[in-house]
Amino acid sequence: MFTVVAALLAMLAVAAVVFGIYANQQSIRAIAERDGAWTQQSLFLADTSEEQLAKGDAVTAALLALEGLQDPNATDEAHRIRPYVHGAYVSLESAWRGRREQAVLAGHEGWVFSAAFSPDGTRIVTASGDKTVRVWSADGSGEPLILEGHDAEVYSASFGPEGVRIVTAAGDKTVRVWAADGSGEPLILEGHTGIVRGATFSPDGTLIVTASDDKTARVWDALTGDVFQVLEDHTANGHTDPLKSTRFSPDGNLVVTASDDWYANIWEVATGKVIGALEGHLETVEDAAFSPDGKLIVTTSADKTVRIWDASTRKQIKLLEGHTDIVWSATFSPDGSRILSASQDGTARLWDWILYTSDAADEEESVDRGR
Repeated sequence: MFTVVAALLAMLAVAAVVFGIYANQQSIRAIAERDGAWTQQSLFLADTSEEQLAKGDAVTAALLALEGLQDPNATDEAHRIRPYVHGAYVSLESAWRGRREQAVLAGHEGWVFSAAFSPDGTRIVTASGDKTVRVWSADGSGEPLILEGHDAEVYSASFGPEGVRIVTAAGDKTVRVWAADGSGEPLILEGHTGIVRGATFSPDGTLIVTASDDKTARVWDALTGDVFQVLEDHTANGHTDPLKSTRFSPDGNLVVTASDDWYANIWEVATGKVIGALEGHLETVEDAAFSPDGKLIVTTSADKTVRIWDASTRKQIKLLEGHTDIVWSATFSPDGSRILSASQDGTARLWDWILYTSDAADEEESVDRGR
């Protein structure tokens, strides 16, 4: 009797093992089928995401890609333990890139030195080393209008305040004023004896200021092309090296210039005289611009810094450090609370300059340059 019971127990144990193995195999098969179904779903969502991105809908494309991704923090099992599908991650990256990069304006055959929006934001003008200026739709649609005439690299291009004119500065030592629709012949401003690096309209569009390698800035009548002022102080206050950029103050009464001599100068348009210098950079000054209210000036330099100055006292009030190479340009936000800078270190930085602090932020640096 004992032998029979032992045999039965052994048989039951074997059956339990066999059943357990079978159940485990069924569970593994079910998990594999579930994961396979989720994988196919993720691939489908990735493909659909790419289709939406091709139609220009980057937001929907991103949402579809996210739906196919694993989320360990999700409350539903379908997203919490979903298998990794590389295609879904690739689609999300493409959608995000498409969201950030709304248009690629390709066509220039040389370096693009500048790009600027029209006042209404519907067009973009670019200046290039291929000697041309191009006017594009801001959404990248259609073919650009090509403005040709300069005999050397075009370093700067910007719209006038009314949006119907464009001013350009070039290596051929000339400045040109074009109709933004390409009609007619451009007005040619001649007089500089060196490369012209920058040109901008005054806020009311009646004047143009230019910066040149000939160590001068010039103010021109935007309609006739006549020289209104040559900003060239032969005393110790004038620039002693090529100019890199120049801009009007918001009221059009002042001009600020940036130079290789490590200074930014403030000039009075009516008299053509220097009324002050911004001294503190430890290398060439690459750019200078007024704040929207005209009370501040931001400068950038090869010394890797961005500096903010009081326009009336010419005192440095903030030193922004973080770039690791030449800072080419900077501009204030429309409300004046932030500054956007661009650098050779491959980054653009957005600064909340009011809140920014550093060990040297409020210290005015001064270098004896003979002034």
